[in-house]
Amino acid sequence: MSRNGVDIGITGVGVVSPAGWGLPVMLECLRSQQPVPTIAQKVPETGHEYLRRPVPKPAELNAIFRTPRLRRSSAVSRYMCAAAFEALGEHGLAKVRSDNFRLGIVVSCYTGCVNYSERFYKEVLEDPITASPIVFPETVFNAPSSHLSALLESSEMNYTLVGDESQFLSAIELGINWILDEGMDGVLVAAGEENNWLSAEGLSMFREMPVLGEGGCALLLEPCDGGEVRVEAITDRLSYNSLLSRDEVLRSMRAQLPDETKADLLLESMNEEGVWDDFTGQKINVCALMGEGFGVSTAWSCAAAAGFLRAGDIHSAIVSGIGMDQSCAAMVVSK
Repeated sequence: MSRNGVDIGITGVGVVSPAGWGLPVMLECLRSQQPVPTIAQKVPETGHEYLRRPVPKPAELNAIFRTPRLRRSSAVSRYMCAAAFEALGEHGLAKVRSDNFRLGIVVSCYTGCVNYSERFYKEVLEDPITASPIVFPETVFNAPSSHLSALLESSEMNYTLVGDESQFLSAIELGINWILDEGMDGVLVAAGEENNWLSAEGLSMFREMPVLGEGGCALLLEPCDGGEVRVEAITDRLSYNSLLSRDEVLRSMRAQLPDETKADLLLESMNEEGVWDDFTGQKINVCALMGEGFGVSTAWSCAAAAGFLRAGDIHSAIVSGIGMDQSCAAMVVSK
């Protein structure tokens, strides 16, 4: 996307996924097309079993996890913070912590800190007197974004957007607007989700045998003058409604994409319903390999597109952010 000759690029990428910690290990998994192994877990309350692809333990504990902010934090907060620090790198961190760089933060999620929420409300229902107030701050949706601002020593704008798989593309668009309209030097756009049986039960309303994924992702957006992965276009975020069929909404979204036939790669979701059947380029379904990550699924797709473009594997890619139950959007990136 360009305005007044200013292009917006993805200058940093960070990923935590069931494939492991870091962007390279996820790209390796996607290139191999080998799904991450699943494990079965029982729901304590019902005995029902669900499948999940958890994030593996890191080979080495990230130093930021030892900070007081993250010692009691939820998994989703740690995933997002680790991804953010990877996206920024040492040079980016020094730049952000200087007084001359304005960094906005936009976080996107769907279920958020669901493990702490479950624990807190379970305690409330069992005995309100003993429910731990220490747990409560981690149950709200903006806990991860708060941690990010604190760790990065940023006092600039910080938003949390809650929505389905399409929400992350709206978060990118918001970040671009902050740079072009609000004078931000850069915007960190992050997403994350964590596994929980409540999520599995909810997803089972839409899938017969869902496989949950979890993790985090972060993209650093900055003005660029060439050589970086560029955001070329983002469609409107079109809501599903009773006036149009879902198929009509999806096709309206696709019709907004410019020159889609030039794209080498399509990053799909689990909710496509045939809208991309005639796409002739390569297709990768990140969720099929990583598990359904709700709000982080489309973020992984964006990170994969940026990673493949950086590596020179492709020249242009489409990220399909078709949400399960709210809305849809798509993005074109190129280099």
